[in-house]
Order: sequence, then C-alpha cells, then structure tokens
Amino acid sequence: MNTYSGQYKKTSRDLKKNIEDMPKKDDPKSIGKRNELIVIAKLLEHCFDVYYQQVQMNVDCIIKLDENCYIDIEIKSTSSINNVNPHRFNGPSKRNRRNNLYYIFYVERDDDFFIIPSSEIVSKLDMKKERWQKYKNDEGFKLLKNYKLTCD
Repeated sequence: MNTYSGQYKKTSRDLKKNIEDMPKKDDPKSIGKRNELIVIAKLLEHCFDVYYQQVQMNVDCIIKLDENCYIDIEIKSTSSINNVNPHRFNGPSKRNRRNNLYYIFYVERDDDFFIIPSSEIVSKLDMKKERWQKYKNDEGFKLLKNYKLTCD
C-alpha cells in the first residue's frame, strides 16, 4: 500500500522560490566558499591528504602528512568581482601563531596561491611585495611538504 500523501510534493513555484533564495554568484559567502573549495582542490592536486571540515571550527581544513604529523590550514581569498586591490589581505584578527598553522591566501583574479606560516603573518598583507614571493604557488606548496621534516 502506498502511504505517500503528497505532503513532500514540490510545485514548480516552490522550486523557483528555493532557487531565488540561493546565494548569488557575487554574494560574498558564495565567493568565499567557492574559493575555499578551489584551494582544497589545489591541495588535492598536489597529493596532500586533506580533511575538509564541513562545520567551521578554528581552521578550514587539515592536512595529514603521516600518523603523527598534521598541518592546520586557514584559507583567505579575494575575489575578481569588484576588487580594486586583489593582492591585499587583512591578516587574521587573532594572532594565532603555531608551528603547524599555515594560511593559504588565494588571489582569484591571477589564480595565485600564497602559503604562509602563521609565524610570518602580519596585520596587513600586500602579496605584490617581494617579501611574499617566496611563498607563491609551487614554492608555497613545497613549504607544506617540507613541514614533515620538522614533525617530532
């Protein structure tokens, strides 16, 4: 006997309302989540063992290097939409400096990744400056891979 009463049946009007309520392409939350996933994909592309946290804690993801060695990752990004200075970032509000905490700054416009240890973070960052170039793209990803050498 079919006990379905139609109570879960969606009308086209209901579906249209749901679509209208979804975040728009240029909504900051949507942009932030999209860029976060781009960074996660890039980490996977570099063969990192990435654990993505669906519920926001203090970090965006964790990279496991071996049984006793992991890196916490905080992701920050700038959008190519309406961004006059896409290479400028505000540093984190809390000065959380730990050996195993790294920040990945993603510049969407140029598809650049800057992987910076928390010990190097300052309140304002301009990724165009020479100081940050040693953390850019492949050099930054090498830094993450080399962290394993410092694990005890």
